[in-house]
Amino acid sequence: MPTGVTQNGGILTIARLAAAGSAGDSIEITATYTVPEGAASKTISNTAVAAAEDIEDEDEEHVEVKSYTVTITPADIVIYTGGSNYSGTVDSAGNVIGNTQYNGLPEPGYYLILSNAVNEWIAANDTDKTTPDAERLDDILTLTYQVGAVERTWKLIYLGVYSREPNGTVSQYVYSMSAVDDHPVSLRVFDDTNDSGDYDESDKTITTDDIMMSELVVGDTYHMTIDGGPLDQSQVQAQFTLGEGAVAKSITCNVEIGTGELLVKSITDIGTTTNAIEDNGDAVASGTLTAVADSTVQYYVNNSEVEVGSDRVQLLVDSVSNSTEFNRSMEQDAINKADAQDGVSLSNAQAESFYLDLCGHGQRQHRGDPGRRRQTDHLLALAGRC
Repeated sequence: MPTGVTQNGGILTIARLAAAGSAGDSIEITATYTVPEGAASKTISNTAVAAAEDIEDEDEEHVEVKSYTVTITPADIVIYTGGSNYSGTVDSAGNVIGNTQYNGLPEPGYYLILSNAVNEWIAANDTDKTTPDAERLDDILTLTYQVGAVERTWKLIYLGVYSREPNGTVSQYVYSMSAVDDHPVSLRVFDDTNDSGDYDESDKTITTDDIMMSELVVGDTYHMTIDGGPLDQSQVQAQFTLGEGAVAKSITCNVEIGTGELLVKSITDIGTTTNAIEDNGDAVASGTLTAVADSTVQYYVNNSEVEVGSDRVQLLVDSVSNSTEFNRSMEQDAINKADAQDGVSLSNAQAESFYLDLCGHGQRQHRGDPGRRRQTDHLLALAGRC
């Protein structure tokens, strides 16, 4: 409080200006106020009334409360059954399963959506930015949690481009989140039974990728979200820092959590193999079905631009279904169509059918229920893991 100013509740008395001979004198008072909960993206009003003897003046200030938020969402991913465990997967009670049991559920990447106020702050303070692409956040953002004696810190690790605008400008990147203190991000995979898009207690928590192939089911679609577990998720904060030393500027923002989609595809396990991609045909062993691609070929996860090293990619070779009758029928149909072409006459023709896909290599478990794949399944740039 400035010298000569006293406070009684919400009334400030300025003794120096009340004294005789103070005409033209002035004093500056800085007032702070707490924005009420739920006021983000709204306009609030502050009113100040100044009075001296029989003179009174009133001034009202309207303040737009900007929403400084960061929404973190697991990136959509496609996998096959039998991949390696992610140690941060939780059960229905929110307890981390870790590696105590096999679950085969993946560690997703994450993309972040910044509120307009955060984007405006970055644009105003990042003097080094030279492209129209979205801001890379791995060097300027840290996620923190501090409630009592419990502290957590997470850093972002850049993985690649997640999406672009129609003109090619990068709109989002995808990151992994690394815990500084070895506490992995808790991930809940759930069956969104009420189609709300968010997890609630009526939804079933999924703790295994064990999708059994049947005539009606060749895979299942689940949802993923970050789970707070024992932490109060509302207390996680995102701190942005631009610049260094004395000229560094920073803001702290609230964190909201989104929901991503996980598609788990089954396999037949009838002669199923994953074979290394060879760089020339001479390297392919006799009797092995695989792909040949030289060093110029690049591999990406699903429809993103997250690059995967060629040493991590293999060709999944599977039966089209685990019904011998269905497979033979499809092979005979292929022969019949070829034989029906003009100028074609086949004799003692034979055909073999396979389901092929590129995937990141991992360990698989055995599956075995009868069924078949949807005929719309196709070779992807990189479908996930197998």
